[in-house]
Amino acid sequence: MWEFPGGKVEPGETPEKALARELWEELGVNATIGREIYRSKYSYAEMREPIELIFIAASAVPDEIENKEFEQIAWRAANSLPELNFLAADKELIEKLATGDIRVGAGEV
Repeated sequence: MWEFPGGKVEPGETPEKALARELWEELGVNATIGREIYRSKYSYAEMREPIELIFIAASAVPDEIENKEFEQIAWRAANSLPELNFLAADKELIEKLATGDIRVGAGEV
């Protein structure tokens, strides 16, 4: 199952600070955090309330990335993302990236 790096926003954190912390914890990288690119809510059957997902662009030097959490990591063209089995909550964003409805600038991920 594929997913984007990131996680919960801790008390007192902004979504941008949370992403910077998560990227450090999961990929050992000090990333430059950019703009919010998409926000959605998703309801999993086993959860009482929907979760809010905030997708934020970030950039990092690829050679500095160290996989600390994931089975594998991959850089993919946006139009190839639907080929991967992403978490259900990510699929709305995946579709918009793949079709070009949402574009991320050069150097942002």
